[in-house]
Amino acid sequence: MSQHVISNVIHKSDLNDKKDNERLLKLEHELSIVKVELEAEKRRVQDKQETIDSLKTALKLLEYRQDKSVTIEPPKEDTASEPQKNGSSVDNSSNTGLLGRLKKLFS
Repeated sequence: MSQHVISNVIHKSDLNDKKDNERLLKLEHELSIVKVELEAEKRRVQDKQETIDSLKTALKLLEYRQDKSVTIEPPKEDTASEPQKNGSSVDNSSNTGLLGRLKKLFS
């Protein structure tokens, strides 16, 4: 009878080891998936940072160019709603327009 009990204990131990092994393999697989996802997220963050840096550089170049260019007088109030001859409007205010919005975004 003692051999039967010992055999059952060994058999249960083998089953527990097998379950533990399966669980370990599953956890290792999940860990490898998480590592791949983490690397993908790191790359996305790096790409976004590069985009932000590029936009900051473009903004600085635009500001430098605007500072070096001749100041354009704003149109008179009665013609303010009319577009300029080249079809674009120039706004020297630092709070409006594309440059103003970019300054707010990156300051």
